[in-house]
Amino acid sequence: MIRPVSTLARMGVVAAIGVLSACTDSRPADEAARPVTSRAPQEAVATTATTTAPPRPVVERIGQPFLLDGLRLTMLSVQDPFPPSPAVQPRPGHRLVSIKYETVSQTSASRSLSDLPTVELRDSSGAGYRSEHGRISMTNGVRTPGELPGGNGMQTSAMFEVPASATSLSVAFRPLSGPDQEVMVTLD
Repeated sequence: MIRPVSTLARMGVVAAIGVLSACTDSRPADEAARPVTSRAPQEAVATTATTTAPPRPVVERIGQPFLLDGLRLTMLSVQDPFPPSPAVQPRPGHRLVSIKYETVSQTSASRSLSDLPTVELRDSSGAGYRSEHGRISMTNGVRTPGELPGGNGMQTSAMFEVPASATSLSVAFRPLSGPDQEVMVTLD
């Protein structure tokens, strides 16, 4: 009689029965390859199975710093909706969302701005939005064109255009060096 096993162990129960049958078979090795013909009940105890499911993104909140790809990132603020201006107008049926975040290098080496994590705004449907407009300012006032000097930080303002009906917004930070190490910051 086979006893019920947990959901996690159920995935490997078929393989475990075969392995346990071969391991507990008392016949000589040359006979063990032949199938067992006995109808005696067998008990199987499955071990914890490991899966290769994709890693789940880390979820953080506004104001909570986190480390990603040698950087300390902090979502500083969100303005939703962001008031339109003569220079920036959303399309009909859309609204603007503005975010501000800080990036601080945790190493002494300079980093190219193009090598920093990508930033994408997402809604509850899973749709992603790229920044239409942005502005970067170095937090210590030093500005090296196209680089984040080692040990220094910068603040970035980014604006996104989303459908007026978009809900449950979050920002995804994804390093170029390991896109499966995504960090999500919920904006609600």
